[in-house]
Amino acid sequence: MPKKILIVDDEISICDALRRFFKDKGYVVFTSQEAGEAVGLLKKEKPGILILDIKMPGLNGMETLRFAKEINKNIRVIILTAIKDEFILKEAMDLGASSYLTKPFKLEELEKAVSVKTKGSNEKL
Repeated sequence: MPKKILIVDDEISICDALRRFFKDKGYVVFTSQEAGEAVGLLKKEKPGILILDIKMPGLNGMETLRFAKEINKNIRVIILTAIKDEFILKEAMDLGASSYLTKPFKLEELEKAVSVKTKGSNEKL
């Protein structure tokens, strides 16, 4: 069964580029530009990986991270943001994010973060 990724970013171009990239790698990819919609997708589609921006209108990335971990404590969350702040990095990691990448980023770095099996994950990679 193909692995599922949910990409949540208010920048449509990032969602589209990452959707194409990961789809070509064999993943089933869902995207959302709005965190509230993303919470619904988390419940319905049950992805194993969440790529998440922090700064978004409405529900922000940290709140979405909390919801994601409540829905599935084993989901691998990769923060992908333009925010370079040690406090926010620490908060994200304390909430259960497995990686924190800043924009601009290299697709190879993101792919590596996606493919690394994390402790406690029941996902077969």
